[in-house]
Amino acid sequence: MKNKYVSAVLIAIYGLMVGFGPQTLFKVCVNSTTPMKCTYTAAAEIGVGLVALLIALLMICTRTYREGMLLSIAALGNTAFGLALPAFLIGGCKSSKMPCLMVTFPMIYAVSGILAAFLIVRILMLKGAREPKA
Repeated sequence: MKNKYVSAVLIAIYGLMVGFGPQTLFKVCVNSTTPMKCTYTAAAEIGVGLVALLIALLMICTRTYREGMLLSIAALGNTAFGLALPAFLIGGCKSSKMPCLMVTFPMIYAVSGILAAFLIVRILMLKGAREPKA
């Protein structure tokens, strides 16, 4: 039971950091004339963060291990999507000296990687704990 609360808290922290970090703590590039690609990536990450917060809320309400497993898989997919936004889908600025490539995207990569590793371990633990009998 405690494992679901730890998972929910970690997913909620991920949602807050990825959703609101690029807007507040780890700001992307600022250009007053034309929005850059990293601005669109930061806007898309808000959606990823909100979905993560919703998954964390639902994880607190789970009662069976199967629900926890399915929400963990959904959180892993959301984490992969959050990782793919700056890496492949939208991207960022071309210059490696821009703040988005020096601070914002590495933070997203680190937080996403840590959560993905945790979720993979959680899924494997849940699968091994209650393997359905055929």
